Amino acid sequence: MNEKARKGSGAGGIKRRACGVAALLLTVMASGAGIVFDGAQRTVRIVDYPEAYPCTPSLLYAAAQSHGWTCVTYQAGSDTYTVDATVCIGDNDGSETCFQLGQTSQPHETMVVKGDVIVSPYYVEGRNPGRWYTAKHALNRLQIGLTDRPDVRPALKIASAPENPRTLSVGAKGFGGQLHVYHGTITAATSDWAHAIAGAGPNQLVVMKGDSIILRDAHLSWMTGVMTYGAQAFKPVATLTVRFECENTVFENGGTALTDAGPGTVIRNCVFRKLQTAIGDYGNLNLVLIQCVFKDNQRNWELTHSAQGLLCIDCRMGAPSTGNVYKAWLNPKTGQWNYPGVIEQKHIRVCARDEQDRPVTNAVVNVLNEQGQAGQVQHGRQPVDAQGRTPGWENKAGPIILTQSARKAVDQSGKPSETFYSYKICVKADGFEDAVIAGYKPTAIGAEVRVPMRRKTRKD
Repeated sequence: MNEKARKGSGAGGIKRRACGVAALLLTVMASGAGIVFDGAQRTVRIVDYPEAYPCTPSLLYAAAQSHGWTCVTYQAGSDTYTVDATVCIGDNDGSETCFQLGQTSQPHETMVVKGDVIVSPYYVEGRNPGRWYTAKHALNRLQIGLTDRPDVRPALKIASAPENPRTLSVGAKGFGGQLHVYHGTITAATSDWAHAIAGAGPNQLVVMKGDSIILRDAHLSWMTGVMTYGAQAFKPVATLTVRFECENTVFENGGTALTDAGPGTVIRNCVFRKLQTAIGDYGNLNLVLIQCVFKDNQRNWELTHSAQGLLCIDCRMGAPSTGNVYKAWLNPKTGQWNYPGVIEQKHIRVCARDEQDRPVTNAVVNVLNEQGQAGQVQHGRQPVDAQGRTPGWENKAGPIILTQSARKAVDQSGKPSETFYSYKICVKADGFEDAVIAGYKPTAIGAEVRVPMRRKTRKD
């Protein structure tokens, strides 16, 4: 579909489409694209808007105006669209649908939905032939914000209530569906626990089981249960691509932010704040967190099932109000006990200095674990720079990273074993005597360890 065709049809280029829904069905088509309102179910379905020509709140509003639907309203002063219905994006019929919230011309666009927000899977068992991993990979996506425009900061707000809980669902009851959030917000329309997204219903969960979940500079808040249930990096077949990326994102005022992210998943620069449990464990937790912040949580993590757990590098850990949990679990399928744990690591910068406190620029640093465990040191051998320092995070290879502590479940009491580590820092440079600092314990992020070096005495 070309741009001329879309503009020519616009909100007025409307034709009827048979969609098999009940009475009170109205259809809007724009060059093959459809916006359907089922009044009996109070559901708006948006279908067949490809990535190059996504549907937007303004197109949805234009369709409502054209047909006299009262379920979509707009307030120009706050740039807010309100949809008094469930919004369903895409279908499993082979079509591709993208919905874009936030434009360069509307940088603070807001959409309030008084219903569920559903991103449909492209495959539903029993309704599509074959298996989900052999099906045609169609694209159904909700995108909030723009990848390269941090000034565009839209918001999706879901109006939930105890008597009428509402949720966000991506790819549930099938496979496929995408949620991409760039510099955007997902939150409840009313900021309190009674009105939190997912509500109090037993089957009301925030579900993110799609094939691509990307959260970059996102803000997720006021969600009960697991805020990203099902979002994980896994690849059950070689031909399948599943993405889960999360960085520079804030999770706050919610149940559990993340659960089972599998091997290779790295979470960077995220904030976990005012949560019931920041990280949960459903049996496949093997997650790396880099430069993340945990603050004012009831629990930073609850580790109860997995064989691995968490690796936290340069993370700032606020004390949880009710304490963290570490429990061993007997896997009934394997007959083996799993002992999840948390490893905390910190990077350091070693500074080589001569007797006049000048940088020794030809020094080479080597850091060794004093407990004889080489795996507790990353990038342990490093040359210094022109300031006599080992590199920090700006270095492509990475800084020297040392394990501060390891906590591991030992039984089902919820309390872990604890191991703390120490290191020997060795510095060599031509023209200088070898220097050694023993018993070093990494307790601060990015600590600078000054190593005085003595010039070799010249022998005549």
